[in-house]
Amino acid sequence: MLLGKCVDTGGSTNLTKGEIYYLFPHGGHAYCASRFPRPGSHFGAYQKNHFELVDVAIDAPAQVLNKYLARVVKPSSHFYQIDEEYIITEPRADGYYSVFLSIVQMILRSGHISVSTVLNR
Repeated sequence: MLLGKCVDTGGSTNLTKGEIYYLFPHGGHAYCASRFPRPGSHFGAYQKNHFELVDVAIDAPAQVLNKYLARVVKPSSHFYQIDEEYIITEPRADGYYSVFLSIVQMILRSGHISVSTVLNR
């Protein structure tokens, strides 16, 4: 991820001359420009000559979330059933977990395939 100041709008109405954007490489001759430090939030790809690099931001390594297999012992609501297994992450600062259905639970809830079919593969 790079930071760059727009020096030439090139006729684009999305760019503002003098404004600083987050830039993400897009091939050899272009950048994807964004107002936010997230590649998925870019609003277009523009030639490199439209920008002057201001500061090279160091890519922070992507945070790897530890995932755990958890079995329900005491359900907190009717949604969870005893002995069901879920994949969870470590708790956030507010104490909540991200909970994901295990592949077996997703298949069982979809009703399209039986457990024996999954286990026999």
